[in-house]
Amino acid sequence: MEMVTPTVQLGRVMLIRILFVSLLLSLGFIESGYACSCLPIPPVNEAFERSDLVVLGKVTRLELTKEAPLGSPPSEILVFIEAQEVFKGSLYKGKYDESFQIRTGLDSASCGYAFYLNQEVLVYAYDVAEEGYVGTNICTRTSEAKNPQAQTDLEWLR
Repeated sequence: MEMVTPTVQLGRVMLIRILFVSLLLSLGFIESGYACSCLPIPPVNEAFERSDLVVLGKVTRLELTKEAPLGSPPSEILVFIEAQEVFKGSLYKGKYDESFQIRTGLDSASCGYAFYLNQEVLVYAYDVAEEGYVGTNICTRTSEAKNPQAQTDLEWLR
C-alpha cells in the first residue's frame, strides 16, 4: 500500500478542483469576468477633437436606466447635468437646453465614470447615434472639476 503524505493529498485535491473549474469554464457554466480596458488617455487637444460634447457642469440627478434586458439588472446610469460652460457641441447640436443627460456604465468594470450628486464635472462625451444618446466613461478625460487634470484642461479650453 502506497503511503500518501498530507502534502501529496492536498496537491491532488487542488489539482482536482482546478480541473473541475476548468471543465465548467470550458462548458460555459461559469461566465468569465470582463473588466474595462482603456488605451492611454489622450492629451486635452486630442480629447477635445474626438469628443462630440465638452461641458463643465453640475450633476443634478442620477437614475438607473430601465432598458436592461428582461431579468437583468440595469447596466447604465443616466446622469442629469446642468451646464455651466459649453466648450464644444453647443449643448449637443440643439438637442438639449442648459440641462442635459448623459449615460455611463454602472461601475468601473463596465468603464462607467462614478458621478456624484452636486458634483461639478468636466465632461468629454461622445455621440452614440445608433442608441440616440451621448455617453462618457473612464477612458475619456471626464473628471471632477477640482482635479488638477481638469484644471489644466479648463485653462486650455478657455
